[in-house]
Amino acid sequence: MSERSSKIEKEKRIFTIQGWIIDGVQDYLIEKQIMNWGIGRRQMKRYVGEAYRRWRKDAEITIEQRRDARIAELQQDIRGMDEKFKKTPLGLRTILSYKKELSKLENLYPIKKVQLSNDPENPVSMGGDTTINQVSVFQLPDNNR
Repeated sequence: MSERSSKIEKEKRIFTIQGWIIDGVQDYLIEKQIMNWGIGRRQMKRYVGEAYRRWRKDAEITIEQRRDARIAELQQDIRGMDEKFKKTPLGLRTILSYKKELSKLENLYPIKKVQLSNDPENPVSMGGDTTINQVSVFQLPDNNR
């Protein structure tokens, strides 16, 4: 086992672990990678625990901040794509789907108002001035149960 690491080194390690958590790396793979740093098992558990605790604090971020972060992430994904891939039909479709998602996040599409109700006195509204006075009833199969 190595000697105590500096505060800066500890912060770097926890930041690295948080990056792995964000990337969806499984915990046992994170632990396996941390063991390569030459630290003990208990210290490894402390680092992983601290990374998750800090992650929970970030859960209090507002929806606007999350939207901005997602927009930046999608833009970075587009920039990070291979130039050859971007010029293929699949690459163009991928970029188009990213741009469509970005447009939704940036509120570039008009919001469609849909209000559903089963009350005949309160008809279903399909946005705008259009209303439907018909109520549909669906019967689901019971699969002989």
